[in-house]
Amino acid sequence: MAGERSGQDAPEGLRIATYNAMLLSNAMCMAEMIKGVGPFHDEERASEMVGVLAATGADVIVLQELFGQDASASLMAGLYQEGYLYQTHVLGAGYWVKNAALWDVEGRSHTWVENGGVAIASAHPLARREARFFTEESSCGYDAYAAKGFVYVEIDVWGRRVHLVGTHPQSTDPGCISGSRPADTAARCRARQFTEIDTFLTALETEPSRIGPDEHVFIVGDLNVDRFNSREYPAMLAALRAWDADRHMGGEFSLDTYTNDIAKARYAGLLPEDLDYVLQRVRGGRARMSDWQVRLERPLTGLGMHYKDLSDHYLLIADGRFPHRPRAT
Repeated sequence: MAGERSGQDAPEGLRIATYNAMLLSNAMCMAEMIKGVGPFHDEERASEMVGVLAATGADVIVLQELFGQDASASLMAGLYQEGYLYQTHVLGAGYWVKNAALWDVEGRSHTWVENGGVAIASAHPLARREARFFTEESSCGYDAYAAKGFVYVEIDVWGRRVHLVGTHPQSTDPGCISGSRPADTAARCRARQFTEIDTFLTALETEPSRIGPDEHVFIVGDLNVDRFNSREYPAMLAALRAWDADRHMGGEFSLDTYTNDIAKARYAGLLPEDLDYVLQRVRGGRARMSDWQVRLERPLTGLGMHYKDLSDHYLLIADGRFPHRPRAT
């Protein structure tokens, strides 16, 4: 079963983990092999990820880049066996996650080649599951052929309603060329996608039956915005009306091309970036969690494969305590 959260009285705390698992589709693997990178042994890595993720003791795990069906299905099934009994399907990928219930709402996506890669596994009941897709014009490059969007869940955590959006927005793709540098085009696409997430959450927040004023809302995932980008990072927080912890125990970069051997091979010559987040929504003065801490962990493989890291991203874990509930009189 899922591990105990250390150092906290469980009903008063919440721990969220997010991990870009880099479980690639066959086409993606072939493209990497052509570049001379790989193989990545996705099935073996997925098997090891199960124990690593369960050992975090997270209440909720948000996963990205679940593109390869076999390895991804194995990872989700393994998490189920570890006590993460409440799961979503992978965004835009059909219904092959064995233990996931159907979506309560599944939006329509344009035609895609790859799925959206996002799924959620929870140790607590999911009262609602929604699959939402970004508008077609908000993506560029290779991502325009993927089912990019976000997964929204309402979670019953020890009798408290918690709301979470898991997402993996537009990457900085060399194919994102529209009269400017690819990075600038990709940033504009992300800005539109963040606006779509904000619009969705704002609509729910105006209905207290959907998101009450004292309920916590999180935006989680590999957001493809570098925390050290002095222009795009604050713009992202403003667009999502979200707050980020000052950060970070365990390192500065979640995609570290200096220390992570897979990232070093895939993105040779590029600088490290900090791309992964657990953000708290603060629109309208919404309360934040207390004693909030965020840390990075570096999962390593014990299988003696060519690459010692389990993914090109590091694992991010955030936890804190719910504000004190006043006693009923």
